[in-house]
This record gives sequence, C-alpha cells and structure tokens, in this order.
Amino acid sequence: RIPLLNTSCHTYIPDKKMKVLGLFLLVLPSVSAFSPLGWCGDLGVRRLTTASLAARVQGASKHFVLHGSPSGWRAAHLQTKQSGVRRGVAGINMGGDPGDMIFSQESECGAGSVQVWERDFEEEAGKVMRTLWFSGSPEVWQSAVVLNKEDSVPDFKRAPTFHSCKGLALAAALPPSVKNILLIGLGGGALAGWLLENHAELERLVACDLDPAVAVAAQRCFLGSYGEDSRLEIHVGDGVEYAKQDDAGKFDLIIVDASESAETGSDDGAAALGVWAPPRVLRTVACYQALREVMNENGVLAVNVLARDPIDMLDYISLVNASFPGRIAFLENRDGSHSWMVTPDNKIVFAACSSAATFLNEEGMADRVLAYQEHVPASKDLELSARVRKEFTTVDNLCDRAQQLRVYRSNHKL
Repeated sequence: RIPLLNTSCHTYIPDKKMKVLGLFLLVLPSVSAFSPLGWCGDLGVRRLTTASLAARVQGASKHFVLHGSPSGWRAAHLQTKQSGVRRGVAGINMGGDPGDMIFSQESECGAGSVQVWERDFEEEAGKVMRTLWFSGSPEVWQSAVVLNKEDSVPDFKRAPTFHSCKGLALAAALPPSVKNILLIGLGGGALAGWLLENHAELERLVACDLDPAVAVAAQRCFLGSYGEDSRLEIHVGDGVEYAKQDDAGKFDLIIVDASESAETGSDDGAAALGVWAPPRVLRTVACYQALREVMNENGVLAVNVLARDPIDMLDYISLVNASFPGRIAFLENRDGSHSWMVTPDNKIVFAACSSAATFLNEEGMADRVLAYQEHVPASKDLELSARVRKEFTTVDNLCDRAQQLRVYRSNHKL
C-alpha cells in the first residue's frame, strides 16, 4: 500500500493536549475525503480505516463507473532497474544468455519475430528449458517449458514455471467440473499441457491465439505429443469470436492469458516497454458479455491482468463486473521473478457466473484448493494454499488502494 504521509506530523508538539488537537486536525480532512489516514513519526506509518470509509469502499465495489472507451487508459510499463536484461523467473536466472535459438518466425501481429530458445535446465540433469520470446518485447518471457534433453518430451507433470501460470492453473480448482475449457492465449502451451496431463476428466480444451507463428512454435517446440491430443483444438484467430460461433457445448472454464506490446513512457519520463494484458481487443464490456454467454451456469472466468496502477486496474475490473456483478476475487501476482523489474499492478482475476460460488472469499477459495489437491495430486506442487493465504484479495481492497493512490497524487500534485 502507498503510505499517505502528512509532513505536518514532523512538527514537535510537546504538550499532550496539543498532540490530541494535532491528531484531530489530521483526521478531519481525511474522513471528509473518505481517504485512509496516514501519519509518521514515532508511531511509524499507519492506516486508519473509518466506518465511513468502509461504507464508501463497499459501495464503490458494487457500483462501478463504466468507461465507454478505453482511450484514457495507459499501457502498463515494464522497466528494468539496470541496463541490459537479466532474464530470470521464479528463481531461475538466465544470466543474460537464453541459450541457443532453435526457432524463429516473423509475427503477424506486430510482435517482431517469435523465437524459441533452448538451454540446459540447471535444476535437474538431463533436462532442458525452452523459452518463448518476442523480439519486440525482449524483457518479457512469454512461456517456459522443461523437456527431456534426450527425446524432447515435455515434462508437464512438473508445475509450470511462471508464477502467473500457476495462478491461472488455480482456476481449474474453482468450477464443479472442468470438462470443457477455453484458453485465449496459447503462448508456448505450458498451461495447456499441464491441464491435459493432469486432468483425466478433461474432454475438450480449445486454445486460441491471434498469431500463427505462436501456434506453430507451440506445436513444434513445446507441446510434443500433446499437440496431437484429440482433446486439444488449436485455432488461430480471435478467441471470443470463435467461442461465439462454437456449438459444441458451453465452457466450464475460460482462461484469458494474452498480451500485446506497446511503446510507452514511464512515470519519470524514461522510455519503457508497454504491455497490454489482456490486449485492447479484449478490453470491452461486449467482450465479457460474449464470454459470459458461452459459459455454463457454474462457469468460471480467469484473466491475467497487467494494469498501470490500482486505478487503471479498477477501471478494467469494471468491464468484467458488468457481466459478473459482485462475483469477482483476485490473487496478487508477485514472486521473486518480479524483483528485477519495476512492475505494474498485476493480478489474476477470477469471476463466477453463479452467485452461489464459494470461492469469492478467502476461506472458500482455500477449501476449493484443498479439495482440488485431493483430486489432482500434481496440483500440490503449485503451492496454491500458500498463495491463497498470502495473495488473496477482493474488489474492496482494490477500491481502498485506488483511493489511497488518488489522495496521494492529489497531496503531491502528481
């Protein structure tokens, strides 16, 4: 949370009554603005949540102001803390050398060239790691899969490498069943492979990607025999449009893990890599209305979202809320792989079709995870119980953070 500091707190007030008066003068404007109160000094940085603030936040989470156009939004920016790129994720440091490039094909979606690199997997002998990159966004891994070095068979029993991919895998624990899944954004197929390997009841997994080069890379370099699995359908094109025309049955789970690059500037004016996740084509009210219509009554939506800050995140959530009113929860997406970047607000967003969904609070989601681990033993490697305990949050928390940011900007004239 962004601390809200009032420099007047640094004034030394020896008299106890004067201290009370000073505190009252601080509380008054904070309460009137419905903003969290922050003060510093011997007390440290603290936050006071008043009853009126709680009421306002609760109301805000139920009555979003919808944006008719995303033109006012800004792409989230990723900026390295040091020159060059130290390619590392989840404790695995690529050391600036991703290995040998084994695949390259020009993107048809403006991402530069789609590349696959291979290097020895340091954590286990006899294994290699293949990573998917776009030359247009060299600081960002798009996917990573561990394979046997001898025969290039992917090891999908192993938990996905990316923290975000593990969070999206949690979505499979939330519906009553996962027989029919739509995945928008195939990437290297790490999530698709893990779902196919570990869910025997899965009957159909439809994976859509806008870029033909990405689909070729996934099938040729990552999926192995899973690329020919009868349960997997790979389609090149708009996943939402495909789902609207699909007549094979409604989906139990829809996962959106797609992004697009965009040039942008950071808040300090420096050049930075801009990222839209999900892409702008998936940032409309109509998009989520369409997805809701192709889901069954107990269906679940999961989206990997990058936003510039909590305010922009709240704006994005308003689009989802229009079709899933009040039925939204989040996991914060933070792990060691983010320490090398100045990162934007990143969350895994879950939305439920049914108002009776039990995972919309922390206890309910934890219960679903425990049941899932019994049903899918491999999911224990995802460390989902720890993630729910550490990273679960709600719309109300996001409203709170956005309000703090607004007040902070106002106080500092940013």
